[in-house]
Amino acid sequence: MKRDDIDEATARMIINHGEILLDAGAILDALDAFQSALALSKDPRNQQEALLAQANVLGWFLDEPAMALKLYQKGMKLFPGIDETLRYRAAMLMFEAGNESLAKQQIADYQRRYPDGRHRFQLEGVLKYMARGRISAPSAATPAPLPIMKVGLSKGVKRFSATSPEGTLCVDGLGCSRHMDISVSGNDIVVNGKRMGDEFTIPDNKPITVEIRGKKKTILGSLKTTNQSGRLVPVNHIDIESYLRSVVPAECYASWPLETLKAQAVAARSYAYFLNTHGGSNGLYHLLSDERSQMYAGITRHTPSSDKAISETAGMVLTHEGKVAFTQYSAHSGGVTADSKAVFNAYKPYLISHPDPISMETHKEVWSKQFSLKEIEKRLRRKGYSYTNIRKIEPARFGPSRRVVAVRIHHSRGATVINTRISLLWALGLKEILMDINRTPDGYEFKGAGYGHGVGMSQWGACGMGKTHTHSEILAFYYPGTQLKRLWN
Repeated sequence: MKRDDIDEATARMIINHGEILLDAGAILDALDAFQSALALSKDPRNQQEALLAQANVLGWFLDEPAMALKLYQKGMKLFPGIDETLRYRAAMLMFEAGNESLAKQQIADYQRRYPDGRHRFQLEGVLKYMARGRISAPSAATPAPLPIMKVGLSKGVKRFSATSPEGTLCVDGLGCSRHMDISVSGNDIVVNGKRMGDEFTIPDNKPITVEIRGKKKTILGSLKTTNQSGRLVPVNHIDIESYLRSVVPAECYASWPLETLKAQAVAARSYAYFLNTHGGSNGLYHLLSDERSQMYAGITRHTPSSDKAISETAGMVLTHEGKVAFTQYSAHSGGVTADSKAVFNAYKPYLISHPDPISMETHKEVWSKQFSLKEIEKRLRRKGYSYTNIRKIEPARFGPSRRVVAVRIHHSRGATVINTRISLLWALGLKEILMDINRTPDGYEFKGAGYGHGVGMSQWGACGMGKTHTHSEILAFYYPGTQLKRLWN
């Protein structure tokens, strides 16, 4: 296989991986993947898809319409075949962002170039809508009702079961049962042998124990299951404060200081509400119930200390310039937080690199992993990277925190510069990219500090700070320039 073919196959794989990450609510990781695919590919089809996906993440999910617009404008020059689509998307982006002046400008540009274009009626409707009154972007300035989170318990299964620790479950049109076996048959959902259509909901009148692939989780709220293309997607609909009761003790040790748990509650609430207000890419859920989004362990993990932290910060989120902040956090910063622009190429003024010595003082997270060159090739191949006869691996680009954000891999067909997180970290199971890459007799040693991406709050650092600082001080340290605001009671 030629090198270009290998690179295109790799780019295609990275785009697919990015779509999976976006579906899970891992927005920055998804952006990282699309940018990496765009940089690697020379095939216009892959380039177009990666560029559109990247602009979509920036504009719709990260509230960065100006950056997305620049990408669309870049695409207009590079890909004249999709010029009309890009101009339509640019106009809609400015409209949704609340920028009436730029929206009108982009629409006028589209109408001038494509008077009979296939999107002309939609844009005429937008102009009429704007004529009825000014538009505005979503804001954190107005108190909100208690949000309902949609938590995906699985991205798709053929069968699962539901019971209740408090007795029978009752559903209109089905009756009551102590055990519900839920499966798929064609376009229908079958519950205990009865066809229930393509959607099925167990109401929220008692806890529900869901068993999927042998793993059980007991939840509050309702359980809505949708037949999506022959796969069952079970989604827990639950108010955000109840949701947090199963998140905070799963993300932090309940024995940690109360102020730490309060900071975790605010960060987790802000992150969840951000995804809630941005709709989620899937449509059925806002986020998933595992570490790809936030750990959501169910009611068996509820604790008095985490409940107290959630109650005492009820409705409180972090905001920046009137909007809910995107409060990424990770387990351990390794002694220095990461810059979101350097790691994910997504600038947020409150997600910057700065020293974080208390993380290492609280818990010294250092690690080392060694692999032979053959093992590295094998593990990369499992993830879709077909690099043979690897001769050398070296840092290609550092971030301000000295994280190795890109590596150069020398192989039989030349040298490839690729994002570290979606290549070596993913394939080798490394904890972080805050590391040194050292040659060994038969391969490489990766020696680093920290655990996670390092952007935003370090949970171990917050643990140490919680002994002597308030939750507001912890949050101000890890998300500088943000403000605490109570949006609901």
